[in-house]
Amino acid sequence: MGVKVVRSLKVVRRQDDTDTNVPITSSPVALVPSSGPSGQYSAAALGGAAAGCAVAGALISAVIVWLVMRSRLRRRTRDLEARHGVPTHSKPREKASHPRKAAAATVLSSEETSSAAIVENHLPQPKDDRTIEEELAKIESLIEQHSENFYSSRQVGNATHIDQATIAALGENVTLSATSLTTLLNDPATRIVMIRYFISSIIGTRLDVGGNPDTSFLPPAVTTFLKSTSPEEGNLEVWNAFFSKWCAISSYILTKGKSNKAAILPHAGHEQHILDAVRTLNSILLPYAESQYERDRVQNLTEIMRRSARFGFLLFSQPTLWKLDWQRPRDAGADAVVIFPALLQLSDENGKTLKSPRVFGAKRLTDKFGGGK
Repeated sequence: MGVKVVRSLKVVRRQDDTDTNVPITSSPVALVPSSGPSGQYSAAALGGAAAGCAVAGALISAVIVWLVMRSRLRRRTRDLEARHGVPTHSKPREKASHPRKAAAATVLSSEETSSAAIVENHLPQPKDDRTIEEELAKIESLIEQHSENFYSSRQVGNATHIDQATIAALGENVTLSATSLTTLLNDPATRIVMIRYFISSIIGTRLDVGGNPDTSFLPPAVTTFLKSTSPEEGNLEVWNAFFSKWCAISSYILTKGKSNKAAILPHAGHEQHILDAVRTLNSILLPYAESQYERDRVQNLTEIMRRSARFGFLLFSQPTLWKLDWQRPRDAGADAVVIFPALLQLSDENGKTLKSPRVFGAKRLTDKFGGGK
């Protein structure tokens, strides 16, 4: 705004000495008292003096106004440079041939600076580490409570038989064979742990930013776009920097600046993916469910899926890059299985890859299929 005001100012041109409002008479103005009473001046002399004072006063006022406006301009320019780190006069502009062109060029310069500031000021603020870690732990706790409260640990007659189609529906995080999964799920001693494993696996696959757009818990607009692009070979650091900024900007546009909790779920396609995940899990877990709590069980499972979707969007909206870590630790036994992943932060807030990923949460492993730890 400050720059615009200065360019719009009209420069006051100083009047020539001969350009005055002193009335011209047929005889010179008297420089000494006339023949009137002592101590008095003629009417012509008084009129000339008054006119001269008026012109001088106008010029002085114009100079004062110009000095004040120039001082304000400099102060506003320093404020802009301090706030945005962008010198407002770093590149001299060509002198416009018309005042309107100069004003338009100044407005454009001001808009360029303010647009960058608006974007930076309105991007979602990164969440602190504690918020992310607590939400991850909350989802794990909800999965554990759901598995323990709604399913039987007794033998069942109509047991589930898991095939390759079921494994494909659960996602790529499931690494056990169909035979092993069927055996472990039907054994009352390992069933609850395996239910936790199935729920966690289907959530983890659907929170991956590079996952299947047809099943992802992330907004369809995000996953559809990501499916059509890929990092440029040899420029991964540049890609990550742009990608992290794109994620933050996209999350603001998708939510229209509102809380992600209220804004990401109304999309029909998005909600459908959540309900599809619940149906996939029900096709596996229903034979082991306590029938008297069926309505509560389905509702609770659906809410876990929705909360996980919100957490996935929270991670997407951050300027940092994330990944769920399902890899079995090197010191784990050959029979150990990760039933809940750790979360890895892969980059800083500028998209620069960290030398060592930061770990959030702890992996939960099976204890030789005898329980979780």
